[in-house]
Amino acid sequence: MNALTEERFQSGVYNLGNVDNPEAATREGVALQSLEVVRLNDRRELMNTIGMIIASQAAQDIIASSAQEDSGIADAPSSN
Repeated sequence: MNALTEERFQSGVYNLGNVDNPEAATREGVALQSLEVVRLNDRRELMNTIGMIIASQAAQDIIASSAQEDSGIADAPSSN
């Protein structure tokens, strides 16, 4: 994805064909928007993965700390 976007801008001829063609400029805008959506989706997936890793680390820390305290978490009183 990075190669695709960087080649477009670093080629030195980016958008030269769109100067006098409004339809081509519109198509190019849509293509750039679709690339941005793909990048945002990739970022969202990465953030979800990081969130799951942090949640699992927090759960591991809770389990480890409760084991060190001789299961210091008391049972709730019975409602009977």
